[in-house]
Amino acid sequence: MINKLVRDPRLDTLRGLMLVMITINHLGSPLSLYTYQPFGFYSAAEGFVFLSGLVAGLVYSYYAQLGRGFLWSKAFIRARDIYLVHILLVALLLVCVLLIQDWLREKDLLEPFWGVFVEQPPELTFFLYATLLFHSSYLDILPMYALFLLAMPLVIEALVKKRWLWVMSVSVGLWIAVQMGLRSEQVVGWLSNDLLLLKTWGFEFLAWQLLFVMGMVAGAWRVIYPEQSALPPRFWLWLLCVLIFLFLGFVHASGKWLQRADVEIWLLPIIIDWRDWVLSLNLRSLSQTKFITPIRLLNFLVLVYLIARLGSRCPRCLTQSWLAWLGQHSLSVFAWHVIIVFAMTPLGMGVAAWSRGRLDLAYEWQVALTLLVVASLSLPAWLHERHQQHQKNKRAASLGTF
Repeated sequence: MINKLVRDPRLDTLRGLMLVMITINHLGSPLSLYTYQPFGFYSAAEGFVFLSGLVAGLVYSYYAQLGRGFLWSKAFIRARDIYLVHILLVALLLVCVLLIQDWLREKDLLEPFWGVFVEQPPELTFFLYATLLFHSSYLDILPMYALFLLAMPLVIEALVKKRWLWVMSVSVGLWIAVQMGLRSEQVVGWLSNDLLLLKTWGFEFLAWQLLFVMGMVAGAWRVIYPEQSALPPRFWLWLLCVLIFLFLGFVHASGKWLQRADVEIWLLPIIIDWRDWVLSLNLRSLSQTKFITPIRLLNFLVLVYLIARLGSRCPRCLTQSWLAWLGQHSLSVFAWHVIIVFAMTPLGMGVAAWSRGRLDLAYEWQVALTLLVVASLSLPAWLHERHQQHQKNKRAASLGTF
């Protein structure tokens, strides 16, 4: 018997929360001080990719029970939709920069985002983006996700056949290879230098696939073994995760907060010595986001376990209607956030303005502007919801004619 697929509002809420945090971080808002790696070596991006894998594991394991052809067609359609959104974003941004590039140059606003669109002829730029050979800030996440989806049916079929160890071994093996020096650009090293690949993946997808695969495995397990999906109620495991989380959080805070001048005057000598030791560890290298270094992976897995325990003990603690609504329309919301982030730069706002001190606004106004942008995420969710309802009504009407 095939169980009915039901949405989990906790997962939608967490995805919505990740989208809000990603938006704040990409805006470069002062609030990003509290949303980007606030208490440890993890970010919303890791959470979003893991949750996407978890939802994919839940949904496509269910589809696998309906037939192999159904599974592959659904995965291909979703990958196609994500790729088309990526191409539309590239086309929109390319047209915009061609129209206003002289003004952007005059105002010195081509960097850090718009410059990549004018370094090559527009037709070559579009070709490189369309063939996934070129990637720039904020335009590398959707292609990575589309590639994951194309490979996903193979993984789901292996999981349905109970080849869990094989799947995790391959995924972990790729991640270890990245830690030892393997890079995705080596895979496409046969490309001619004439293509001028000035930028590669902002996320090393050979490492980030581990987060997606772990999410898929967790989601597929809930579908295939629903009676065994509960977390083991081991107090020692919970306590160990809490201690690791607190320790890594303190190490992270030592590098992020304790070196601020307004904080240092209050520090005791022993804490200053601790901070200096932490800074000597070169944490920036040890915790690189691009490669999901071991310290990041450990910190993230500990956080996932603690949140999962919280969600199982108190489901309402991880449920919020507006965030869940955003999470249900994540592709539309993410695409909208990319447009907003790029649009803020020529308006004299965004990361470029904040980082260069050009945004002459009081802190309160900067926060208000950020909250306004976050509130605007409701627009794409609402439009996508209306589109879905319209499509549903059309299907119902067509069935009614028979």
